[in-house]
Amino acid sequence: AFATRSPTPRPRPSPLTVSGDMAAGHALLASTPTFARWALLALLPGLATASFSSWMPDVATVRADLSWTSSTEDDLQLAEISSFKGMKFAWKPEPWTEHWSGFVLHLPTWTGQRWHIPLVSVAAYFIAIPTLRRLVATRGKWHVRDFAFYWNSSLSLFSWCGVVACVPVLVDSLRQHGFYFT
Repeated sequence: AFATRSPTPRPRPSPLTVSGDMAAGHALLASTPTFARWALLALLPGLATASFSSWMPDVATVRADLSWTSSTEDDLQLAEISSFKGMKFAWKPEPWTEHWSGFVLHLPTWTGQRWHIPLVSVAAYFIAIPTLRRLVATRGKWHVRDFAFYWNSSLSLFSWCGVVACVPVLVDSLRQHGFYFT
């Protein structure tokens, strides 16, 4: 019988083995004292923060941006616009101020004066998520099947109203002006 001799395993190179110019860089890094490496690593967040803070607006700018409101003259000037780049607004009534939806003219000003409402709403939502999770964990599950059905049905109805209102306008604009303006 033949005796099988198992070959001696050759040592495999480590995936971390580096050769050439990179080896010199790694040797330099390896010879650098540990405290120096930690000091360089500690500088990175400061550099990132400096870059981030140079990009971020200051508090006064944020407050000014959030509290800006258009004037009545701006709203009326916006109401008189009847075309954009040569396209007539087919969806907009001519005497906008006399139309039943004339109140829409003042919505940007109204929301600009009450900018805190959406911020408070988002904060309340973020507070409600863990609060409701905690309530379900302590008191058990609630029967919300009927409520969820009617809620989702009303959202679906609202979405279909949007489809019925918007799709004909978009298709007509596509037919008249092509993809570029649509």
